[in-house]
Amino acid sequence: MTSSFEEILRSDIFTFYVGKGKTNILVHAAALAATSEPMKILIHGPMSEAETRSAELPDVYVDDFIRFCEYAYHGDYTPPSWTIDEKLLVEEGWISTYSLATLEVKPQEPPKKSAFYNGEKAPADGIENWGFSAAFGGSSSTLKKKKRLNKSDLEFAPITAQSPRVKLRNEIRSQNYLVDGDPKEAILARFVPQGNTSANQNFTGVFLAHARLYSFANMYLVEPLKALALHKLQKTLNEFNIFNRRVGDIIELIRYTYSSDHTPDRKEDGTIDPLRKLVVEYTVYEIDKIGKSREFVELVEEGGELFGDFWGIVSSSLL
Repeated sequence: MTSSFEEILRSDIFTFYVGKGKTNILVHAAALAATSEPMKILIHGPMSEAETRSAELPDVYVDDFIRFCEYAYHGDYTPPSWTIDEKLLVEEGWISTYSLATLEVKPQEPPKKSAFYNGEKAPADGIENWGFSAAFGGSSSTLKKKKRLNKSDLEFAPITAQSPRVKLRNEIRSQNYLVDGDPKEAILARFVPQGNTSANQNFTGVFLAHARLYSFANMYLVEPLKALALHKLQKTLNEFNIFNRRVGDIIELIRYTYSSDHTPDRKEDGTIDPLRKLVVEYTVYEIDKIGKSREFVELVEEGGELFGDFWGIVSSSLL
């Protein structure tokens, strides 16, 4: 059951000690408890974790858990950024030595100043020109002297299509206060998966982050997060250009996916885990590039689930 934002903020704090270094991450209990029944039991159940208000997750990467927390609070998570392949830059002679400090960072432009009432300023000669005098039957000085208004003072002219009141109503309805754009659009934009544009962009970490989050969600039965991680991985693969030097990124994804520690093996009825199915189907589709990799050939030659799933997709789709 989804908790309201107020319920989340008013809930108590639960501490997770994540990774080998036991990095402590404090979260609102209601936010994470609402993600799945196993997580709810961990936080509010009869186990010792519920009593101490803390739990250890030694096999989870800190960055992955932070993405899970982001999902718990926002219903989505930010994909990691690709990294620079330093070795490739050196080999191709782009640089002799590489340092992050040498990268040029473009300064951000200052935010635009918000316009107030379409940029119009009040007339310099007072409030008379704003129409109050005509509306209330007198000048600003008259208004100051009057202690109260008579009923006749509040009688306006009948509304017509050309009346000032209709014009004012239309101005109110057409006014845009989000002159710098909808803040929500900027928030949603960071959740969108991105592709690559050059061979020196290493996407191994991007692929593995989605895959690991899928595995985490599978372990704790967070079904919506499983679907979301799979969706983001699919979108990333769709936008990914397999340069020759980037085949290794896909190989690492295959290697992780087909480790039995991370994803379940094929079911007796032949059903393949959704993550494995996506990865092996993509591999078959890009086999002209991936198949030339010695590492991929070695993985297939090991047999096991990968060989069976790979051959099954080939025989049903290409033969």
